[in-house]
Amino acid sequence: MLILGSIAKDKTETQTKIHSVITNGCTLKKFRTMYKIKMQGFQRLCRRQLNYTCLPTASKIKSAPASSAAHGFIAKIEALKSAMG
Repeated sequence: MLILGSIAKDKTETQTKIHSVITNGCTLKKFRTMYKIKMQGFQRLCRRQLNYTCLPTASKIKSAPASSAAHGFIAKIEALKSAMG
């Protein structure tokens, strides 16, 4: 998205910019602003060292185990199939 938005020239610059905003606290500030966490107990969240278990969770949770050879990240989730099955 950074490349498409002309904010970064390439993957290396994108990774540098992302790492920078994560480490300097900008992302946490934006997170608080976007979701108005202060109204939902942001201070409590920070006191718990960002333990996100105090945030609401889905009533049904389904695991998606990887094969033993798999590593990396989830590339795609088919929401409808996941919800129905």
